[in-house]
Amino acid sequence: MALSSVLTASGASASGGVRVGCSVTALQTAITNANTAGSGTIELASNCVYSVLSPSTVTEAFPPITGHVAVIGRKGTVLRRSLAASSAFRILAVNAGGVLHLSHLTVENGSTTGPGGGIRVLAMGQLVGKQLVIADNQAANGGGLDVDAMGVATLRSSHLNANESNAVGGGAVISFGTLVLRHTVVESNSGPINGGGINTQPSGRTTLVRSNVRYNRSGGPGGGIANLGTLKVVDSSITRNTGTNGGGIASGSATSVTLRGSRVVHNSPNNCYAPTGTIRRCHH
Repeated sequence: MALSSVLTASGASASGGVRVGCSVTALQTAITNANTAGSGTIELASNCVYSVLSPSTVTEAFPPITGHVAVIGRKGTVLRRSLAASSAFRILAVNAGGVLHLSHLTVENGSTTGPGGGIRVLAMGQLVGKQLVIADNQAANGGGLDVDAMGVATLRSSHLNANESNAVGGGAVISFGTLVLRHTVVESNSGPINGGGINTQPSGRTTLVRSNVRYNRSGGPGGGIANLGTLKVVDSSITRNTGTNGGGIASGSATSVTLRGSRVVHNSPNNCYAPTGTIRRCHH
């Protein structure tokens, strides 16, 4: 795209951020500029699919986040890997020291042989998401989202749907760090082993508050959630998930799971599994 096209695609917004028109190149440039400045707010166009054919890096559609950057969508805003793309790449990554505020948009069709097909949060990076849809992404682990050790991801009022892992687990999310889901739905994701919906690794701490984990499928234990770290589920539902054992929750330790005001029901072949002990307040 010519330089003049980039300049006309972007402009100052009323809130002091940068308004980006329906141009992939303009958005890539805006993220680079925000990283360079150390911070920035980027407002995207409504009813626009930012469909990336040529990624910014070998592994990411857009420049990795290194500053404090807010990307705000509107109705119908989508960030996606183009269906015509010949190479595999995820949509977004948050590097060490980076903070990404992401809201009111869809992240879809990312693909990688590594972790996090939609978004990857590296160690010491942070993702804060609100009203996101993370859908139809695939990766070796964490089809929709990967949170590395010492990384943090907090999602509110979001939907992780139809993502897929193809190596280990976490069809929607694999987390080695801190993961918090509030008022969020994890639905119809799949993985071949350990956690069709969510996979929490030994260093990970996962908290669900008023969220739903449903209709996820695992080829191993933990159709909804596989937990090797620490899991806390508050006022939430884990229902109609399928795995080889612990259709709702499979955990390496019964005592590392806390259920408070939550329902784990109608999962197959059973609701909860731990190799020793019983997960308290889980209906077997």
